[in-house]
Amino acid sequence: METTRFNVTSRMLAEPRSRRQALSGLIGASVLAAGNSVGFGTAQAKPGNNNGRRKRGNGKSQHKSNKEKSKSNRDRKVTLCHNGDTFRVARSAASAHRRLGAKKGGCVIM
Repeated sequence: METTRFNVTSRMLAEPRSRRQALSGLIGASVLAAGNSVGFGTAQAKPGNNNGRRKRGNGKSQHKSNKEKSKSNRDRKVTLCHNGDTFRVARSAASAHRRLGAKKGGCVIM
């Protein structure tokens, strides 16, 4: 704090106050304290909100490795053959492609 600002603040606190000024200060402080206890003027955290901080685990990685991801993606996709082209689609989209004439499995080149 700057010395001039500190001097002004200390003089203001050291000056004698009238009863009216003291009473208004006490009322203001009590209103402020009551407002904070009710929740006005303070930021309340939402339930389940960790204020932007990441949760810490027990040291074990919660993320799958690239190898595990590729394996799980492979399990969710289906290989189809349509007009001589082999392609892979999601299992949920396979039935629509089969209705359009695609066959299950890769294309056989002869």
